[in-house]
Amino acid sequence: MRLFILALLSSLAVSCATPNHVYLTWRGGTSTTMTINYHTAGALEKSLVRYGEASHAGALKMYPLSAEGASHQIPGLEDGRYVHTVELTGLAAGTEYHFAIDLGAGRDAPEYKFRTVPNDGTPLRFIVGGDMGTLPETWLLMDEAARLDPDFAIIGGDIAYANGKLGNVYLWDRWLSHWQKRMRRSGGAMIPIVAAIGNHETNKNETEPALRAPFYFGFLAQGGSPYFAKRFGPDLALFILDSGHVAEHGGKQAAWLDKALAAHADVKYKIAAYHIPLYPSHRDFDGKDMVAGRTHWVPLFDAYGLDTAFEHHDHTHKRTVPMRGGVPDPAGTLYLGDGNFGTPSRTITQ
Repeated sequence: MRLFILALLSSLAVSCATPNHVYLTWRGGTSTTMTINYHTAGALEKSLVRYGEASHAGALKMYPLSAEGASHQIPGLEDGRYVHTVELTGLAAGTEYHFAIDLGAGRDAPEYKFRTVPNDGTPLRFIVGGDMGTLPETWLLMDEAARLDPDFAIIGGDIAYANGKLGNVYLWDRWLSHWQKRMRRSGGAMIPIVAAIGNHETNKNETEPALRAPFYFGFLAQGGSPYFAKRFGPDLALFILDSGHVAEHGGKQAAWLDKALAAHADVKYKIAAYHIPLYPSHRDFDGKDMVAGRTHWVPLFDAYGLDTAFEHHDHTHKRTVPMRGGVPDPAGTLYLGDGNFGTPSRTITQ
């Protein structure tokens, strides 16, 4: 029995000192920052990342730069894990960086790498998809997406299908493990995540958003709001929106969208991504959230010349003609969707 207890304690010590689910998001600018996310079973003295432009194969003392972040736990999550978020700032655009996570154990660590987004007008490549889950088809599509060598990935909600239930964290564990393993550029650089919220990120909790969508807000460091804008180089602006999951389409979100579109009015390409489609291909055209989106967002899309809106939720493949005010217009917005990154396909009924 004593040997068993010692072995168990040894196992726990190792797991507490092992980073899990290393993945990338952005809280700041896409050309000059990168946010490193990782999980550990136990607390660390510091949330510390060492990095630089050259590879040092995980030899922590060799990296010229370091950054310290913070950690948090998700209230009520049974395994008590710590989620660490470390933001690297002052980076050079279009540059590859190597990094390693310093666990304070005095030994070398696995090395990872990423590339910041170019800021000189270089053509960019990104992928968009939502409604993923943890099916074998999801992993196959991750492999295909990674082969395209995207600079980043936009996920349109319904990520791991955990429904905001703390007991379903194993679905996120599975999804994050596959993302870390499969979503790499051809040279091995990790592909950053830019994620919208979907209905399967939320539970029935009607209080604060962090409790209603604990994993979306607890695992994905994107600034804390379900709607935000990101700039990718001089020519692309992305608007991530919440299609009624923890924020209403109108009110504060619509007011924010108006200001954000105005602030990026001169950007050559403006795109949006969100979960529930404004122009559904499978569900009821007059569904509550569809109507709300068309009421509050389409006038703004039209006024500021949004080029493309990426929609999800219906599990189909859809492409509209360019539209303004709900009717075809060559100068209008193209609506693409509708969320089929792993989930079984549905029939198009509209």
